[in-house]
Amino acid sequence: MIRVERSQTRSRRRIEPPSTWFDKARDQTADAIRDGSGHEVDAGVYAHDDLRAALEELFHHKCAYCEINISSGFNWDVEHFRPKGRVIERSEHPGYYWLAYEWTNLYPSCQHCNQARKDRKLFDDPTEGPTRGKKDQFPLADETTRAMDPDDDITSEKRLLLDPCGDQPEDHVAFGADGGAIAIADDSQAKASIHVYHLNRRRLKKDRRLRIQQTVEVLRVVDELRAAGHHAPAGRLLDTVRDQFATDASPLAGVVRSILHDPAAFGLLS
Repeated sequence: MIRVERSQTRSRRRIEPPSTWFDKARDQTADAIRDGSGHEVDAGVYAHDDLRAALEELFHHKCAYCEINISSGFNWDVEHFRPKGRVIERSEHPGYYWLAYEWTNLYPSCQHCNQARKDRKLFDDPTEGPTRGKKDQFPLADETTRAMDPDDDITSEKRLLLDPCGDQPEDHVAFGADGGAIAIADDSQAKASIHVYHLNRRRLKKDRRLRIQQTVEVLRVVDELRAAGHHAPAGRLLDTVRDQFATDASPLAGVVRSILHDPAAFGLLS
């Protein structure tokens, strides 16, 4: 997970749905507030193709949480950061229905992060894995701060889930050499996010291990070049790693940034 700015532009055009979508979303939000908890959320609005196209572009065609590519024939969900219909942690909560059409509450998510999916067996790891995924979870550190209706202030909630657009995830989550996501300094938001988004499922860790191996192999060459006094080519190679694997648009960029931030943890000199 990396930080994603909602204010991005492409060719001087802000990356967001067209004004016609915002008009419809505004009308539906007014209906939701009028209807209250009985509001029937309209997927035709919150998951409209215009909205999906904007989310894909804004998040560089990656899942907002695990950073895998979602645009290559991959089914993905328009995910509500604050759940729209119910909240598992609070049985009487009606869900954040008034945020069902709020642009800043909508994220692109792979189905493994967003739905309750089993961590299925691998050929070389045939044990049963847990069934996890965000679904309708939205844990708080202090339940008394939870917003229960549109009049409550959601910014007062002591949320535990990391928000890719509201937090700096890389200050909370690092990665180990085995591809596992790690909570920095036992950070409570990182631990909750790793668990709820299922960020340590086996196939995801396997993908991360491959990216780690690729990156570490190149960075070892950087170390060798520097040791031999070839600083200019070492610098160019390091720039290539940053440009190819660590930019916002790079799949699993957070993993590569973790290596660059703490190379010693991966057996590198610098």
